[in-house]
Amino acid sequence: MRHSRWPRLLVAACVAGIVAGCAGPWPHRPLEGRNDLDCTLAETRADERCLKRTPEISTSPAYRLHFVELDDQGWLYPVPGQAGYTDDMGSAHAQIDRVIDDLSGRLAKGERVMLFVFVHGWKHGAGHDDRDVQRFREILSDVASMVQFGGEPGQPARTVMGIYISWRGGGTFAARNPLVYTTFWTRKNAALHVSGGAARELFARLTALRVRWNAPAVDARPEDREAALRHPQLRTVVLGHSFGGWIAFSSLSISILEQLAHAVDADRPRTDRGRDWRSARVRATADMVVLLNPAFEATRYQPLHSMAQRAGRSRFEAPVLVIVTSTSDGATRTAFPLGRRLNTLFQRSFVSADEEEASVKTPGFVPAYRTHRIALFPQATACEGWRPPPQPEPLTDVATPRSETRAERLARTEHNVKLEVARHRAWLRELETTAGTQAPNWSWEYCGKAKLELMAGRAPHVPVWNITTDASLIRSHSDIMQEPLHAFLRQLYMTLSY
Repeated sequence: MRHSRWPRLLVAACVAGIVAGCAGPWPHRPLEGRNDLDCTLAETRADERCLKRTPEISTSPAYRLHFVELDDQGWLYPVPGQAGYTDDMGSAHAQIDRVIDDLSGRLAKGERVMLFVFVHGWKHGAGHDDRDVQRFREILSDVASMVQFGGEPGQPARTVMGIYISWRGGGTFAARNPLVYTTFWTRKNAALHVSGGAARELFARLTALRVRWNAPAVDARPEDREAALRHPQLRTVVLGHSFGGWIAFSSLSISILEQLAHAVDADRPRTDRGRDWRSARVRATADMVVLLNPAFEATRYQPLHSMAQRAGRSRFEAPVLVIVTSTSDGATRTAFPLGRRLNTLFQRSFVSADEEEASVKTPGFVPAYRTHRIALFPQATACEGWRPPPQPEPLTDVATPRSETRAERLARTEHNVKLEVARHRAWLRELETTAGTQAPNWSWEYCGKAKLELMAGRAPHVPVWNITTDASLIRSHSDIMQEPLHAFLRQLYMTLSY
């Protein structure tokens, strides 16, 4: 009888562990940020007041990080007095207004802004110690270095701002809870709801700001109009991962299609050198959208792929959409198509084998849609002296201690960014020798030893890149924070002002 307590104690311990790894339905950021509160070291609990506030304000490096939190229906949290409101929700209902007020106020004062928007994926949220929150802080820190050392020549430096769009990526489970792995399909369904919710309001309002502040003056001289199109006041890059890739794509695909339509139907390159297209780009929701291991079926992507093939340019321009998918991503390589095959088991409305394949695979796993491949190239000689982190990122969704101090990482990043800027200028010089055109078999080595190659038979100047990679760059579904990948992306962002 004495030993019969052990099973009960074991069960109780397991239940306690599971409960400890549960996440409540309340917002993580119910309080308004304060301009006099330096949250540079927010993730280290340097100041408890930072942990529940938005925006977080970092002074060294300088950036502002806003959070927008959505529930499982994609709604903002209720306002005080509204049904469902509790004191724990604070002023979370005003998060979008807070972002827009901050951004529009800075634009009105003449500031030039570099805005990054990140939509996290499966298992994550907006907690101060969430792995994706910590890594997004590092992305903004890297961008601050890029703006400082690799800004646009002859232009004032940009203010760096970030927006972290959060939803309940793990449902009721935190990333450290092993039961979070059972939520893949319920979270996919939640992402479908979130994609049609308030995220669209945020992107629509960002679009309105870009239309207002990026449009050249009607009476602008040709050279001023050219400068405005090349260096718009508000630069915007949107990043989405996993189901967050679907949320971003669902919200932005119409905007991307409209840009491509200008290239196909409205552009007049012989008379205005493509200014219709470029004007459409600076007014669109984002200058560039980057999706990493996105988890949505390729049937949603096919119309955009088709339009992109028709919208090919005559010379290099920064892509409007970049998809990067790793063949080592088991979630999208195996789990996703298996679930989709079950969902379409009794669906017989496909008109072709291609359509059926697109209905069960993500865009990166449909060979016909791929345009480029990228992988680490150990023999690369570009950027000698570029320094990787002491240790690679661990394969986990849980935040882990870094292998270097914050000061060491900042110094290493600044060193690397200077090399990346020099490499980018070498890219520009090569384009100048060919009047901006690229050979059908072009490739390029980036700092960090990543080599990008155009696939055989693909047009060299397509405005949408669907890139496949392997374990050398992305080892698993959530392994999207390795430094060589981000070095490639940083150098890609620099092409926006080309």
